[in-house]
Amino acid sequence: MDMYKFIFKLLILAAGAALVAIAASACASKPSAEAQTTEGEAQTEKTPAQTDAQAAPTDYSKADWQSSIEYANERKNAVSGRYTDPQRTSFELSNENISLNIALTGEKLTVSAANTSGGVYAADTMDAFIVDSDGARYLSSLSSSEATVNTFRLGYYYYDTHVFDQRFVSPDGSDEDKPEPVDILTGSKWSANMTSTPKFEDGVMSYTVSDAADPYIVLRSKLAVDTSVYNAVEITIKTEKASNANFYIVAGESGGFSEAQNTGFMLTADGEFHTYTVLLDGVGDYSGTFSQLRLDCGAAAGEKIEITSLRAVRSDAMSMPVKLERNFHTYSDKLHEEIRFVAASDAENIAQYGLETRIAKADVTSLVFCDKNGEKGADAIAESDANSVEYVAFDIKDAGIFGFIMPAADANGYLELSEDGEYYIVRHVLVPTTDKLYAGDSVSIGDRIYTD
Repeated sequence: MDMYKFIFKLLILAAGAALVAIAASACASKPSAEAQTTEGEAQTEKTPAQTDAQAAPTDYSKADWQSSIEYANERKNAVSGRYTDPQRTSFELSNENISLNIALTGEKLTVSAANTSGGVYAADTMDAFIVDSDGARYLSSLSSSEATVNTFRLGYYYYDTHVFDQRFVSPDGSDEDKPEPVDILTGSKWSANMTSTPKFEDGVMSYTVSDAADPYIVLRSKLAVDTSVYNAVEITIKTEKASNANFYIVAGESGGFSEAQNTGFMLTADGEFHTYTVLLDGVGDYSGTFSQLRLDCGAAAGEKIEITSLRAVRSDAMSMPVKLERNFHTYSDKLHEEIRFVAASDAENIAQYGLETRIAKADVTSLVFCDKNGEKGADAIAESDANSVEYVAFDIKDAGIFGFIMPAADANGYLELSEDGEYYIVRHVLVPTTDKLYAGDSVSIGDRIYTD
């Protein structure tokens, strides 16, 4: 469908909303039976014929059921969701118009959108972000922990899919002097669950997985790491099959290992040593003294895990103690997204929440947006009024129309349009009424992803 058909559809939606409003107004203005009866005046008694007529059931014999049944049959089972590979590195969510590829592991956890024929609308983008009061940007795509997927509701015509647990990390480093790392591995003693007892040889600690159901090792030696100084654990590890691992941390008043005290991270399972820096300030309670550590790692019975270094360090990377929950409401013929920012622990100095989508200019044949000044094109982006943008749509070469429609909802932010070199940029931005987000609380924004 071309750009004008896209606008025509929007006008139809607006007209439908207007009819609903008129009907509601008519109902509201009609006086009740009680209001029509003056004080002291008896209600008019209904005749038996009137009573029978009102009680008679509605005659549906002439209703057009066939077209409704045919339409429902055409739309059924058009929604699907699946992991793209056995390692679950990404998740594909699709309907009859669009396919989203959602990265769950890897260097950048982004989203790509394509039509059902493979034509790409936008690649490796749709990045959730937080901006603090100092202007530092924290990106969900830089998350050190992998994302997880759960579909809560699914049926013939609708999927409710949630993508959890991405962290917000800033690419901006700190210039402060780093303290000496705390060696956790040398001379340590470990207990094991569903693995062999860890052993040391030539500077390498290793263990073998005996059962992949729940393999982990627990540090028996007590630590005394100051959480105000050290914000991460650095590990050099080699795995053959395991592509992810988890640290469980005891710190502050947490009292023991629990899901709230857990942070996951991704591994490269190629049989070579790799070093990973895992930020810890996103666990439920990372305060006071970091005293105990558990490592969950192992994907198959017989797999050998080897570690050459394990240290508490001060990382240059900054993180916000907030996790992303990306919810997709997918129907057969349309797709809505909700972006939730959930505080893992108290967060402060938050100036903006948002979602950024970048689209290569070279792929765009035309674009249109509508704000309070009416419908405009690419040459008017610099003059766009973010607070009143209702929609933006791009005509993508070899793919079709791709865009965003802002719902008329309170506290949902605004749509900001800009250009940056080779890209058009769409930012859905929410400026909060308070710069704090307390543990367990959340903030949400949402829009409709339009394609044709």
